[in-house]
Amino acid sequence: MFIKIRKAMAPSGGLALAAFFSLVLSGCFARYGVVHPSSEIDKLFESGKVLPDHRYYVDGSDVRPNAILAVDNHYRLESALWRPVDLNPAQLRAWVDEMTRYRGYSLYTYGAKMVGPDGRQFGFWYSPYPSTTVQVMDGNVVSVLTPDTSANARRPFGFFAP
Repeated sequence: MFIKIRKAMAPSGGLALAAFFSLVLSGCFARYGVVHPSSEIDKLFESGKVLPDHRYYVDGSDVRPNAILAVDNHYRLESALWRPVDLNPAQLRAWVDEMTRYRGYSLYTYGAKMVGPDGRQFGFWYSPYPSTTVQVMDGNVVSVLTPDTSANARRPFGFFAP
């Protein structure tokens, strides 16, 4: 009887295992983009210039955001973690000044171009935290993770003090 039960369970166990591996492998081939640090983007945000063909989003507080995104109008951000904002130059400069004051002196750039796996740029990132993960899905839908705000996130190589 034990052998019959085991044989009866084997096919469903094999299907479950196959389903598990297909899910794992599908995650390995996701369409991730790249975040390219750029001093030009630093200057763009620090100048307070609001791009008319981009939608802006913020993560964090209204006084000192953790990050600001500018997403090209041809793309749609899919995330419940980012708040859309109707940004003006004065507000952008105030946020950047507060974020700069918070991070203090740094040799690292925090402005970046967000580029999809096809090489097309879809937006910009500005944050006192050095990185994020971006993904481009079908239909020009993008997903951008909020920054890791832990103490180690401000240490790009894990051993420099912030």
